[in-house]
Amino acid sequence: MSEADEIKKLKDLFDEGAITEEEYENKKKTLLDGEVKSSKTKWLIVGLLIFGLISLLPSSDDSGPSSSSSSSSSSSSSSSSSSSSSKDWGSCTLSSYGSLSSQTLDGYGDNIITWNGNGGIMSFKHTGSGYVGVTTYGINGEYIDLLVNEAGTYSGNHLFGIWVGEEVSEFEIEADGGWEISLKSVFSGSKKVSGTSISGKGADVINATSACEYNKIQISHNGDGYFGVWGISPKSLFPEDLLVNEVGSYSGVVRLPEDFELIVIEANGSWQIDFKK
Repeated sequence: MSEADEIKKLKDLFDEGAITEEEYENKKKTLLDGEVKSSKTKWLIVGLLIFGLISLLPSSDDSGPSSSSSSSSSSSSSSSSSSSSSKDWGSCTLSSYGSLSSQTLDGYGDNIITWNGNGGIMSFKHTGSGYVGVTTYGINGEYIDLLVNEAGTYSGNHLFGIWVGEEVSEFEIEADGGWEISLKSVFSGSKKVSGTSISGKGADVINATSACEYNKIQISHNGDGYFGVWGISPKSLFPEDLLVNEVGSYSGVVRLPEDFELIVIEANGSWQIDFKK
């Protein structure tokens, strides 16, 4: 019978009134003390056996294979550490933003274009001399975003409708001259990075997945209007990160958000981006 069974039996006798509480506690203590001593004895025997086995192991003179194994383990650990530390900062593959068949429309003056497709990139050109604006609205007529807000001749590329809850239903165009609007998928409409630098003029959307190993960019802008740069990382908790928010000429180095895919630029002058580590 185990100590637990004996203690249970004592408890039954105590509950039945066959023994007093003092007798119950004393006998229980005796049983538990015996169990502890027995346990200590078992562990002492195990310890002696382990010590005996250790004494049978090869001495330091036979440590060649062990050293080699240690070296191999160290090398493996180093390799694993190196592999872990070389993880790309950005996303090397473009997320799926939905399919979109490219469409181009042109017109003159004010107009409203109905759109019930996926989000993507809008390329817009204007040849007038006055104000030109392009605003997006949702399915219930709610305002979503002001994509273009300029005067005179204009050309630029803008990201639209890629976020949940911001599906575009209409493009409202305000213009005093001729215009052309082209709607493309993010993949086909974005500007691709070749090497470690890219340059352009005006508003644009850059597919930076080929530069995913870099975590910083050096940016320069030569213009007299607003200059803004955003890092887009859909897989991140904060998918839109404003990196630069200036007016006029600019030069600086900023950190890219982790898992970045796209870089969005708002500018009225020429700009250049160099990727750095």
